[in-house]
Amino acid sequence: MDIINGWIVPKQKTWTPMTTTPIKAPTGSHINTNTKHNYLILVEKLLWISNTVHPNICYVVNNLARHMSNPTTKAMQVVLCVVKYLNQTKDEVSHIGGKEVGEAMIETYTNVNWASNPNTDQNSTSWSVVKVFSSTVTWNSHVQKCVTSSAVEAEYIASSAATREVLFH
Repeated sequence: MDIINGWIVPKQKTWTPMTTTPIKAPTGSHINTNTKHNYLILVEKLLWISNTVHPNICYVVNNLARHMSNPTTKAMQVVLCVVKYLNQTKDEVSHIGGKEVGEAMIETYTNVNWASNPNTDQNSTSWSVVKVFSSTVTWNSHVQKCVTSSAVEAEYIASSAATREVLFH
């Protein structure tokens, strides 16, 4: 709760952690040293949260972490938007439970944001969630290592990576 109480007005609400477009590369709207330090602290905390209890913010935190060395005012606004989102959804939890015998034992979900970084090299960002008996056991968000020529190709790469996760981890 200290992350929420220290940074936002508790009554402010937001419905999503970030817009669907990634933050553009820094263009000169740099922030002062004190705010930069606060940005680093917040992103560090958000990284821990996204890796442990909130897989739904992996994408936005991945984007925010790319600005750690040179944060902008816009990036700081997005960080605060994520904190507001976490405050608003603090009572929502992921339920861990089982399925009836005979139903699907392992489920894998993938998604991709094709050419998600238009400012650099056009790499896509993939997400995947793996569930065993309806319990989430792993999730990740990462930039694909290759440039794809279509959204379908990016989806195949994401599906392939998720399948490897299921088979070999």
